[in-house]
Amino acid sequence: MKDLDYGYNVKYAELPNNVKIAYVDEGKGKETILFIHGLGSYIPAWKKNIDELSKKYRCIAIDLPGYGKS
Repeated sequence: MKDLDYGYNVKYAELPNNVKIAYVDEGKGKETILFIHGLGSYIPAWKKNIDELSKKYRCIAIDLPGYGKS
């Protein structure tokens, strides 16, 4: 699903067994918020939260394996 438009610069982390996890890393605050979606969702579900909270916090959101761009 690489053609999905998230509105963010998507990065990838490679885990053991060649598993790739897509994630976004927005904001530069001293504290970090990690967003993990539920069943049937993906990073854009957090867009409104990330857009607002990244003004004060570092926001990292991941696509779990098999969802979105992971």
